[in-house]
Amino acid sequence: MDEAFHVIQNTLFKITVQARIINQVGGADHFLQVLVNGNLVIGNKVVPNNEKRVNFGLGPDIWGVDTTGGYFYSPNLLLGIPITRVSFIYLSPGTYRFDVGTRCVYNKVNFGSAIVTFELTQFEDEHQQSIGSYHLLNIPQNYN
Repeated sequence: MDEAFHVIQNTLFKITVQARIINQVGGADHFLQVLVNGNLVIGNKVVPNNEKRVNFGLGPDIWGVDTTGGYFYSPNLLLGIPITRVSFIYLSPGTYRFDVGTRCVYNKVNFGSAIVTFELTQFEDEHQQSIGSYHLLNIPQNYN
């Protein structure tokens, strides 16, 4: 999944990912994340998709950061689980590329049958710097 949007006004994006995972090992943590311009959208923050993401106050280590907003755990073998991830991000005018990323403690988890929907709300007030806890962001392509 790779979708690009060019927006000319401040825009609140709501991204919903609905999919399924099939656990083939038992006892597997599975993380599903939304990315914008190659960076993770976690809570009301955008953080690098590398080990530096622990520097943004979301958790003491990678596992602590990645569990923010929920994660999926399955103790059973060959169990199919429907999963949903919803992310919000408030972006200034520009071009943005969205993607979905997954990470699992084992490589024996199958992710698929995904549907990704985008809901965009645009705001004419170019001086509106936040919507609730979501601050207006401009994310360059090389943020990492």
